[in-house]
Amino acid sequence: MKLETLPPVELPLEAVAALRQGLRIEAIRIVRSTHDENTTGLDEARSLVNAYLAEHPEVHRHVREREAHSRAGLVRIIVIAAVTASIVAIFLRH
Repeated sequence: MKLETLPPVELPLEAVAALRQGLRIEAIRIVRSTHDENTTGLDEARSLVNAYLAEHPEVHRHVREREAHSRAGLVRIIVIAAVTASIVAIFLRH
């Protein structure tokens, strides 16, 4: 049984540029806006972007690193907010 080879995924240049900056959500938004919005839904745009990333591991690695960095920043903000709220609560009790 012969496996079919699929043609490479082509994305708009703006979407590729967004991915090279590590901006997966922005790339999905661009794909949706440049394709026919009646036929390209969120799931299809996400699938196209993910297929492109699967074909370009160096870009995918950069996107993952950027997303991990963003998550780390969010965790820091949450921890700082929790500590601040705790300190305020302690001072308000006295």
